[in-house]
Amino acid sequence: MKRLAMMIGITIFVGWTIAMLVNYSIYAASDDPSFFSPLVDGILFMAVMFGLYLLLYNVYQSNRKMATIQLVAGGSLALIGAVVLL
Repeated sequence: MKRLAMMIGITIFVGWTIAMLVNYSIYAASDDPSFFSPLVDGILFMAVMFGLYLLLYNVYQSNRKMATIQLVAGGSLALIGAVVLL
């Protein structure tokens, strides 16, 4: 199961990166504000999400209750952030 979960995370990360590289012309022409460039920012964002995925998976393996608390807190913060940014 651990190997399957790792492969799912890696597949999503690699797929996201390939999709961004295939659509490079769209990101190159973008004039939206970004830290580095829209393409690099997208890949860095997905790398951070992959890191969070691995962190939560490892916490889940050791303590399911703590992982549940972290997911509820993270989801709540994400919803509050989305409402504030509207």
